[in-house]
Amino acid sequence: MKKNLLSLLFLLSLVAPGLAITDVCSFTVSPDSKVAAFANGEDVTVYLSYTTDQPAGVRIYVRPYSNGSLSPNYTADASPIYYGSGVANSSFTISSGDVMVDEIRVEVYKSDNSTLLRRLWIPVQHHFGQNGVHNFTYSHSPNLSSFLLNEKFTTYFKYNINYPGGARIYVRPYTNGALTPDYYGSGSAVFSGSGSASAYIYIKSGKNVHVDELRVRIVSPDQSVIIDEFFVPVNLYYSTIKITGIHGQAGNYVSVNTDRTISYNYSTTEPEGVRIYPRPFTNGALTPDYAVSGSPMLTGSGSSSNTVTVKSYNKKIDHMRFVAKDEATDEVLLEMYHPIEYTFGNFLIDNIQLCPSPNVRMLNGPKVNINYDFKNNANMSARVFVTPFTNGSPTSGAVTSISPLHNVGSGSESAYFSINIGNAIVDQLRFRVTNGDQSQLIADYFIPVHYVFGDATTPVIEVKDIVSDIQIFPNPTVNDANLEVQVKEDQTVQVMVLDLSGRVLLDLGTRDLNADSPEQWQIPTASLANGSYLVRVEGNAFKTVKKLVVLKQ
Repeated sequence: MKKNLLSLLFLLSLVAPGLAITDVCSFTVSPDSKVAAFANGEDVTVYLSYTTDQPAGVRIYVRPYSNGSLSPNYTADASPIYYGSGVANSSFTISSGDVMVDEIRVEVYKSDNSTLLRRLWIPVQHHFGQNGVHNFTYSHSPNLSSFLLNEKFTTYFKYNINYPGGARIYVRPYTNGALTPDYYGSGSAVFSGSGSASAYIYIKSGKNVHVDELRVRIVSPDQSVIIDEFFVPVNLYYSTIKITGIHGQAGNYVSVNTDRTISYNYSTTEPEGVRIYPRPFTNGALTPDYAVSGSPMLTGSGSSSNTVTVKSYNKKIDHMRFVAKDEATDEVLLEMYHPIEYTFGNFLIDNIQLCPSPNVRMLNGPKVNINYDFKNNANMSARVFVTPFTNGSPTSGAVTSISPLHNVGSGSESAYFSINIGNAIVDQLRFRVTNGDQSQLIADYFIPVHYVFGDATTPVIEVKDIVSDIQIFPNPTVNDANLEVQVKEDQTVQVMVLDLSGRVLLDLGTRDLNADSPEQWQIPTASLANGSYLVRVEGNAFKTVKKLVVLKQ
């Protein structure tokens, strides 16, 4: 396993955070960063970049967490002393029992273990038990891939099966919480002991079919017993048109009205051909004041390109949306978003480093440190203010750094933010650029992140992708409270009330929710004393926690 990570470790070793006196930054969880099953005794290893100026060095401890506490029956590496900056690694396992590890806690102490310097949690869904299926790799990128109908997507994995008589392992495509229509999945042999295997899927019919998860199911040889089941997030598209090899022209700092060429390969089975329309997107919407070239009729297979520009200052393109349409019916055959980065204007913010990197949970108070480069061609000194955002608004309880002057020319700067009060999920960072006295707005740039602050477990899948709204009102409450949940896709949702230790106090039941239809639960407080509680809302594709405060008269 370590041999396979040499290139990764080299890249991590190039990270020179320089963001705090002692800090940990980029993380890699191996062999699977998010979801997997492990047989008892199999190792999970965390690699992380760190920096410290402690003359005696620091120790870094990695521990598994389950439901807000250390996982039962774990064993973990001790820590050597780390100096300066570099890459640390540590492994853990669950020696026995059926245990779901939902977070990995990372702690940094002074070398004599007298002082805690940094603490955070990394979200995972690692099930330890009798059987393991893990080390997932793929024939195509699971983050974004486009296929024609009937083209295979193959998943490779390792297994460690200890079920009496062996087990079968099936991989199946899922869309919006259900099996993808008209799919084909390969069969399974009966596996026992340890080894490697593969499984493939494809979609036989449909247009603009989006596979967002792979269901991995371990069953008995006669398939009468589901031994284990979990879902791995993917981003795969199937249609009568596929788009691959997307490439943006070099140079991400561009003057307004200057074209950039986006090239790509295509293949279609539509006999009359298709038109492909790339469009620039910024922060989830079409980029203001953009201009793009048109699309010719494309048939068969080949390559094509379009030009894109922006006609007003300081707009940042973060994605290109590709829409393929049938010429005769104007039917959308494919719609997908490809990440890309162009800044049109006279003030560039680039090479943003976040420490710790996103998708971690932190307690209230500790800082997220930010380092970035800038190029200022705005003919005036400027300031850059970094603000955390939640659901489109500045995050409550945030404390942010002030900005020095950024003179005309190039340079590097740092900033920070922290959340000092309450549970919060930070889903964006806004970089606001103003002139020196803040009387003129030069630019607003947003980048997506996922930080969880407080004592609520962070989900592996971002809640904002699945849930439109979750509210508790009144909160604080002197009597019963109401919970309102609105989801973006049909799914079954369960609601429970827990104390701060994670003990279930009230089970408010399970309901089938329809997309975009608000549903309300009443939360009775007669049995609850004054204080704070956690309301856990869990669906097929998300899990989140809201705080409820009871203040009876």
